[in-house]
Amino acid sequence: MPNPPSATEVVSVSAADGTRLSVYRDTPVRPRPGAATVVLVHSASVTADLWRVHARHLTGLGLTVVRYDQRAHGHTPRGQAPLTIRQLADDLHHILTHLVPAGPLVLAGHFLGALVLQELAALHPQHQALIRGMVLLSATARGASVLPGRDPRAWLLAAGRSLFALTCTHAPQAVDLLRHRLPTTHPYSLAPQPDRPADRPMPCRPHQAAGRPTPCRPPGDPPPHHARPAHPPPRTHQRPHRPPRRRTEPPPSSPPGPIISELPTFRAISLGAGIQSSAMLALSAQGILPKVDYAIFADTGWEPRAVYSHLDRLEREIAGPAGIPVLRVSSGNIRKDALDPEHRFASMPLYVLNKDGKPGMTRRQCTGEYKIKPIKKKVRELLGYPYPTHIPRGVFVEQWVGISTDEFHRAKDADVKYMRNRHPLVSVARSSSQHGQDEPPWLADWPATSPRGSPTRMKHCQV
Repeated sequence: MPNPPSATEVVSVSAADGTRLSVYRDTPVRPRPGAATVVLVHSASVTADLWRVHARHLTGLGLTVVRYDQRAHGHTPRGQAPLTIRQLADDLHHILTHLVPAGPLVLAGHFLGALVLQELAALHPQHQALIRGMVLLSATARGASVLPGRDPRAWLLAAGRSLFALTCTHAPQAVDLLRHRLPTTHPYSLAPQPDRPADRPMPCRPHQAAGRPTPCRPPGDPPPHHARPAHPPPRTHQRPHRPPRRRTEPPPSSPPGPIISELPTFRAISLGAGIQSSAMLALSAQGILPKVDYAIFADTGWEPRAVYSHLDRLEREIAGPAGIPVLRVSSGNIRKDALDPEHRFASMPLYVLNKDGKPGMTRRQCTGEYKIKPIKKKVRELLGYPYPTHIPRGVFVEQWVGISTDEFHRAKDADVKYMRNRHPLVSVARSSSQHGQDEPPWLADWPATSPRGSPTRMKHCQV
């Protein structure tokens, strides 16, 4: 059974030196009363995405999860403070004070994160009364020293181990030479075994040939007479000559690339002011779906008057109180452009009469020109990479498209890498007949909208 959807809120918390820490709070749809908040601290060289699967499972159990990018990781800058365990623990102290001041808490840290949790417990004991449990994964005890003490023999042994480790890493030939000098009884020895010298061949075993045993023969002796036929059969064909295969060396391993976050830069609704996109906006504003950052309406310039009136009401009564800006973009007026002989014509799906008198329909090209293209342009501007600036790898936007379960066949991916289509109404298993259960009552009565140039509005108008 899939986990219920959860809302992920991106919060910025200021550290002591003013560094903005990127924090992600995953809130379940049905929180468990009195449950503890789970705080997850990642290790070095990774980001908060390490806990993405864990957060999905925990929120499915009704638990609130808080995870964040540590300094110099993910979306959190390095800042001016020195990178010490003490500083990282102080950052976590500010996050807990700002987001979960009353507890209760369950803390979990992996490797470096486990050291941060131990340092937090030692430096900020005021949190101990709020902590129900602490999980330390691949951890080292706080204050544990790797120094050998004052014994000279221990220092010499530690230096020898360090030198041996460096030798194994940078001079493997020297290691093989040392293993050749080890006693033959040593498990890591490369010296020849006494029962099988290196210059003696493997002992052979008698085998069966032509139904009778064939004794072993010394190396270099010709095979016995009965093993060689007197007149070998002639070859019927000559095997073609094949050049020897070249032994290809494996390609050198490339250095690891930068860590790419799987979190979108922002979320945006492709708002058409119809029933599906309006339902997504209402569900996001109420917290049933994660909160979006923008709602983008692509205006064809030839929409019905009721669409603009409904859009104003959405902005005034739903998006505005929830703090979701509604952005209006346009590529022009589709009607004026279609009648202008000097303008590039984007074909609309108009009903026409063919030469044989039968009804037909022209190709649809206006959606890409007047809907998709202006939204892409606006998304690039919001990302800070206007056309033709190259968008770096890993930077993408999550675009919500209003498609219900009864029209799942229309769901498809975006044709650019910096946009990833999501269909929340399909994820929460909603059909178009179910809209209005969680939305405002006046939204449930709103009919599906479409531009005046669409087939549904021009079905009885033939060109």
